[in-house]
Amino acid sequence: MSPSRRRKLFLASSKGRLLDLLRRAPQTVDELASGLAITGPAVRTHLMALERDGLVQEGDLRRTSARRPSRTYRLAPAAEAFFCQGFVPFLDELLGVLAGKLPRRNL
Repeated sequence: MSPSRRRKLFLASSKGRLLDLLRRAPQTVDELASGLAITGPAVRTHLMALERDGLVQEGDLRRTSARRPSRTYRLAPAAEAFFCQGFVPFLDELLGVLAGKLPRRNL
C-alpha cells in the first residue's frame, strides 16, 4: 500500500478525524466525543495513543460547567507536519522560482 493511501485511510479513521478536529482548535474530551459521535472513554483511548506518538499534547484547563474544569487537548508540532507533507515540495519549488526573480531582501 502506498504511503498516500495509508495516510488517507488514517485520516478517515477515528484517530485521524480526532486530529482534524484538533487542527481547528484545542478541545476537551467531551467536545471531541460529541464531534466524533463516540464515547468519552473511546476518545481518551485515542488521545493516549496519539500522545504516545507525539501527535497530541495536553492543553490548558477550561471551565465548561459548574463542576471541575476540563483539560483541553491540542495538536503537537509534529502533527502539523503530518498534515502539511504535500506542501513542502511545492513551497520549496516556489521559493526556488521566487529566489531567481526577486531581490534577496524582498524574498
